[in-house]
Amino acid sequence: MNHSNHNQTQTSARRVVAVPPQSQALAKLLLWQLWQLSRRVDEVLDHPTELCIISNLSEALNQFERLFEQSCAVLTPEVVEASRLRLRRLAQGVTRAYGNNIERHHYGVPAELILTEEESNNRMLNRIVINELWLRRAYCTYNRTMAWIARYLDIHPSTVRRNLVEYGLLEY
Repeated sequence: MNHSNHNQTQTSARRVVAVPPQSQALAKLLLWQLWQLSRRVDEVLDHPTELCIISNLSEALNQFERLFEQSCAVLTPEVVEASRLRLRRLAQGVTRAYGNNIERHHYGVPAELILTEEESNNRMLNRIVINELWLRRAYCTYNRTMAWIARYLDIHPSTVRRNLVEYGLLEY
């Protein structure tokens, strides 16, 4: 194959079929909605959220997935595959958020009672106290790690360790 034939082959492989403007607009709308859903799922994962909001987000994700599958002919195969992967990850994120929220209720302690602050001798710092029942269930019953508990409660791991030692759940 000579050099000119090779260039013609590359050019023909890069040739793009013209997409009607309506299809371009639909493709942009689909990708924009996917981006919006991604942001909403990230917010739910970053901040504790009511179950009804997570449920509504799950339903919106399911509706979008049905619409996407009906409309994916206007997208390139690469975009379709990448979007499907993103949709699977978003669904996993919603499931994780739902599970985290359910766990909070399964441990039997309302969210607002898990952490309390006590005054300490140092006027500048208050001690964070984790509800003993919640901590016992999370650490002993559900085998959660100190790192997981710290991330879940958005506190420092040493605070979790101190509470575990105080309640006799961990040896000093």
